[in-house]
Amino acid sequence: MAYRGRIPLEDIEAGFEVEEAGVRKTVKLFGDFSENEEQRLRRTIEYCSVGKIFTRGSLDIEDRVEVRGPEPLALERRPFPPTPAGAVTARYLRETRECAADGQLEYEGEVDVHLSWQNLTRQSRCALLAGHTSAGWAPPPVPLAYAALAASTATALRQVLPAPAEFRVELARQPAAQGGTAQIEQAQADAIGGVVRITPLLRTVVLAGKTEEAQIRAALRQEPLSRTVREGGLLIGERVVVGQPPKVRL
Repeated sequence: MAYRGRIPLEDIEAGFEVEEAGVRKTVKLFGDFSENEEQRLRRTIEYCSVGKIFTRGSLDIEDRVEVRGPEPLALERRPFPPTPAGAVTARYLRETRECAADGQLEYEGEVDVHLSWQNLTRQSRCALLAGHTSAGWAPPPVPLAYAALAASTATALRQVLPAPAEFRVELARQPAAQGGTAQIEQAQADAIGGVVRITPLLRTVVLAGKTEEAQIRAALRQEPLSRTVREGGLLIGERVVVGQPPKVRL
């Protein structure tokens, strides 16, 4: 958005502190902005494509359960594991932007993401690279959010299905998303304008055995990320800091 709006955004960092009650978000913007430019940046942050999923309920999830197998499955009741406390920090890699021969921006560039969390015995860390980049290298951020929803769904089902019961979770946008520059530009225009579009999402659970569909649907309703999508209650704090970039970046 900053590139297309000719806003002198020199750098951006984002941080998320994960607590039991929710997530605290901090975004740092570096550059010399006018008041209008700063307002546009702040609104874009508030209405970004991924954030809208978990804070403004921009997904309408429809569940479907398919049973494919003759053997009955005796459901169990186990407590859902709590979300571990941790932190996520992300830094935009401006130098990874890719431009066409005429100088127009084709790919926004990548993001360096670091995650840390406390497991049962030690502090764990990992890093990943994501962003709008060349096809086949890294998926854009919204599919990564869908992957998180699928993983959370699988974890929820593991709490009610007996081991080693087999199942599959499938997510599909209705209708299927059309990729490309036009979709990115529409998402950015919506963020700039504070527009929330509701996206229908079909979540299908395929079970290799017979069970009560109502119980599976009940487990899906209690799955944490689905509740967050419905209620839009992920953020418990949000802060935007504007300043000049540091002279030395490590």
